[in-house]
Amino acid sequence: MQFFSNSPIFNDRINSEFLDSNTHKDEKHKNVFACQIDDRKQTESALRESEIYYRYIIETASEGIWIFDIDNKITFANKRLAEMLGYTVEEMQGRSLFEFMDSESAEMARIYIERRRQGIKERHDFKFTRKDGSDLWAIVSATPMFNSNGEYTGVLRMLTDISDVYNQLHLRKKAEDELRTTLKELEYEKFALDQSAIVAITDANGVINYVNDQFCDISQYSRDELIGKTHKIVNSSYHPPIFFQTLWSTISSGNVWRGEIKNKAKDGTYYWVDTTIVPFLNSSGEPYQYVAIRKNITDRKQIEEALRQSESQMRAKNQELAKALRDLQQTQSMMVQNEKMVSLGQLVAGVAHEINNPVSFIYGNVMHAETYFQDLMKMLETYQQEYPNPTPAVRDSMDDLDLSFLLKDLPRLLKSMKIGAERIHQIVLSLKNFSRLDEAGQKQVDIHEGLDSTLLILQHRFKETAGHPRIVLIKEYGDLPRFPCYPGQLNQVFMNIIGNALDALEEAMDTGNWIAPELSPLNYCPSPTIRICTEIMRNQESEEQIVIRIGDNGPGIPVEVQKRLFDPFFTTKNPGKGTGLGLSISYQIVVEKHGGQLKCISIPGQGAEFVIEIPITKG
Repeated sequence: MQFFSNSPIFNDRINSEFLDSNTHKDEKHKNVFACQIDDRKQTESALRESEIYYRYIIETASEGIWIFDIDNKITFANKRLAEMLGYTVEEMQGRSLFEFMDSESAEMARIYIERRRQGIKERHDFKFTRKDGSDLWAIVSATPMFNSNGEYTGVLRMLTDISDVYNQLHLRKKAEDELRTTLKELEYEKFALDQSAIVAITDANGVINYVNDQFCDISQYSRDELIGKTHKIVNSSYHPPIFFQTLWSTISSGNVWRGEIKNKAKDGTYYWVDTTIVPFLNSSGEPYQYVAIRKNITDRKQIEEALRQSESQMRAKNQELAKALRDLQQTQSMMVQNEKMVSLGQLVAGVAHEINNPVSFIYGNVMHAETYFQDLMKMLETYQQEYPNPTPAVRDSMDDLDLSFLLKDLPRLLKSMKIGAERIHQIVLSLKNFSRLDEAGQKQVDIHEGLDSTLLILQHRFKETAGHPRIVLIKEYGDLPRFPCYPGQLNQVFMNIIGNALDALEEAMDTGNWIAPELSPLNYCPSPTIRICTEIMRNQESEEQIVIRIGDNGPGIPVEVQKRLFDPFFTTKNPGKGTGLGLSISYQIVVEKHGGQLKCISIPGQGAEFVIEIPITKG
């Protein structure tokens, strides 16, 4: 070991013996010297063995060993000490003691060093700083060293690592401090809880073993009346059995339950409490007691109940007002629409009347003109027979008039005038039929007349225009009897539904959103088409009813739109193109006025069909 091989006592002894051996020249002294050399070798061998032995002890020691000189510089450190501080032995050689501690520990170390200089041997706890900056707590056994002259030469320190123990003690002390603080806080909290909340504690079976004053105040039972009882004593029978079954299932599983409970006081009055029940668990995780903390919420519940009643009344009133508003809007819309239809009917009737008189005059005179022409023809034939050779003046006049052509064309002209007059007469009759101004009540009518008169008014929209092909009209009329209805109102229904079908077809032609031919409900009509079918069917009650189907092969109606199709003021048309009243009014006319049904059958992308069903026996 280095600190043994450099010992001054050991070196002085070897040097003196070596010098004495050189002063003797005779053989005797040589023999003596030889013996001394043998002794020296034996001593060195013994010292080496001793050094190896002590080095083994020091290097395998569980304590760290430090030796410092008079200037607090390290002269020796064993491997264990280096490991404790996180250095190698070579890194520690020659370094100052103060490099291995913080400033606070350094101040304490200086006091200890002075005590070593005074020859005081001590054992104490001390905090060092490791290479990685962490703390090393150790028990230090410090022994001062002096030479043969009694002079202070340094300190031998032996360190035992107690960091784990110290940390455990420190954590334990911290935990104890926190526990004391927690217990103190719990005392305050318990006091505050007792002052502000309704508290009860029960055993695992729900038997009450503690209640605070507030529990007694609100329940009006004394503490003696409550201890040993269960909470059934305040049960109001308001909650169903499943309510408490759920409560017990929750807390017996070790979980916290929260909820609102209506209880009954001793005098029969009721009160509400916002309740939190906390289970206390034993080491096996099973509840051994329950703490119930409650807050009186009776005032809040009474206010909530009053608000609910007020809201219910307000909701009922709002529903009444909303219904009244809807009825008013519908009535208003009906009045506006009816006024429009009346105005339209008056206009149509006026036009029909004004046209009817001159047309009747023309139609009646055409028949007379035809008779007169026939008479003139007979007279001319007689004249030609009697005077086959007319005078030159008469022949020239006949050539100028092209009498042969005139005699052939004039009958055709009169026939065309007659056909035109008859057509105008039919149009006037259709206009008059559509207006129905003279039919305020129910009348026995032919429904086909109403359909045809409506189609007559809308016929201009079926014609081919620039950019739009002709819209095909298919009429598949069944053999229907005349039946009682409101013809003017039904004509309004036909006008709305056929008009909407035309709008859908025109929009599809404008946007190119056209139905694929293979999906069309009218697979034999690839062109834009409206089909009107009528028939008699029996409903579920075996009652006969008129069924009118008005379908188109347009793009169809989305499902979300179908749900609101008959709502007042609902429209998918652009502003200015629709009021959203047409189908709503149509629905009222069919369902309310005629006791029938109005349905829409449509699959998006596959056209749409409106079905009108009117019982024949109902009016």
